Amino acid sequence: MKKKKNPKVSIIVPVHNAAITLDRCVKSIIEQEYENLECILIENGSLDDSRKICLEYEKKNSKIKVYVSDKNGVSEARNLGLSAATGDIIGFCDADDFIENNAIKMIVAEFQRASNISCVISAFYVGKLNEGIIEKQFKGEKRKQLSVLDAMCLTIGSDAVMGSVWNKYYRADIIKNTLFDSTLSYCEDMHFNIKVMAAMGNKDTIILID
Repeated sequence: MKKKKNPKVSIIVPVHNAAITLDRCVKSIIEQEYENLECILIENGSLDDSRKICLEYEKKNSKIKVYVSDKNGVSEARNLGLSAATGDIIGFCDADDFIENNAIKMIVAEFQRASNISCVISAFYVGKLNEGIIEKQFKGEKRKQLSVLDAMCLTIGSDAVMGSVWNKYYRADIIKNTLFDSTLSYCEDMHFNIKVMAAMGNKDTIILID
């Protein structure tokens, strides 16, 4: 990715029966301190009010794009999101998660440090609801620059990095040629991350931020 003053970020959100948490998720994306982004909602066969909520958001905010997947499954939804994304940087968020307000601004700043940065892996919180209050436990490691091989090892073996896609942001030219395997019923996100990283070149660098 050539250095841009204000690169566009695409956040892909698969949505399935997420009416209870969807509002918090979407607001955390569109109210980011960083302005140049799009929120891509992929409605995926919900039986609750999720589709209605998605379409209402799309009418109100130009940052939001809604697509309906005609196939069930999170992998198909994410693949549709990848085909629709127009950003220079692409990331994911699950509909029951939310993003800290300054997260995208920090992530873009890391990509802007050098043209060979292909992926930024962010720290995250694991939360549980306790009497209406979300209790958060920090998961992450100290900021460091990683080789592709080291990043692959951490993605597979570290619970502070994990195989999930929702804490990883990729340059669009790196990620666009890879699809999620919809035949997998679990670990499809780890499989996807390893495929993307394995296709990177020797000069590609991955940044881990806390």
